Amino acid sequence: MVYIGFAVFTMASLVCLTATSLEWMLVGRVFQGIGLSAPRSISISIIRDTYKGDYMARVMSFVTAFFILIPIVAPAIGKWVMDAFGWKAIFYVQLGFALVIATWFWRRQAETLKIEYKVPFFLRVFYDGLKE
Repeated sequence: MVYIGFAVFTMASLVCLTATSLEWMLVGRVFQGIGLSAPRSISISIIRDTYKGDYMARVMSFVTAFFILIPIVAPAIGKWVMDAFGWKAIFYVQLGFALVIATWFWRRQAETLKIEYKVPFFLRVFYDGLKE
């Protein structure tokens, strides 16, 4: 799922880079957000799979604080990038970060869910989750 999220983010970034109207830019930005929801959700799952108890709560607090801090700092970084290199550079920088993070994830992050807890991939699983 995380790689699908990165792929959606990449395609949405390309839409933003080639947008010819505000509407297309907004479509690209919405799909960027949808694509980035996968790594955000997966990071929480990794923490839950890896840690237990109070230590899990501490790690979760740190990660949550990080995810809260990024939207505070990102506009200032984006403004600097835009002033220095133009507005399209913002999307190139985002694509660069996504590539680095996806590569790191692929090379370094092992599966954290124990085999006995895995659920087979069926559309019924999604339907049951939606119904629940």
